[in-house]
Amino acid sequence: MCRLDEIWDDAFGQHDAFHMVDGYKNTECLVYKGFKIESGYKDNIYVYKPKGEVYEEISQEEYDTLCEYGWRKGVLKLVLKSYQIKLDTITEKVKIEVNTRRNDKHLKSLKSSRQQIMDSYLKIVTQISKL
Repeated sequence: MCRLDEIWDDAFGQHDAFHMVDGYKNTECLVYKGFKIESGYKDNIYVYKPKGEVYEEISQEEYDTLCEYGWRKGVLKLVLKSYQIKLDTITEKVKIEVNTRRNDKHLKSLKSSRQQIMDSYLKIVTQISKL
């Protein structure tokens, strides 16, 4: 099993992550694709994922993904998982819309959202294949 300081070192070695230092709380963090790894007080390291406008600590399964693939590829895998959840949600909404209201404007909006997510999904898959 890997340690969080190994993930931190891997993340710190990435050049395309956004680096921030908070002198007030004495913490340092890196943000990549919305995921934030934070090294805080007494060298505690936490990893957070975006949840609306705030961050939420990732689950043990997601920590295991980061340990297995490393920071960069692990984050990309987690982003793919979140896209898949969004696609499943949109698919369910399309089914409901087709079977009940049949509002063409809403249906087109759902299909447009699905296409945007699928385009983003393809970009992430391409990035993973290059690693």
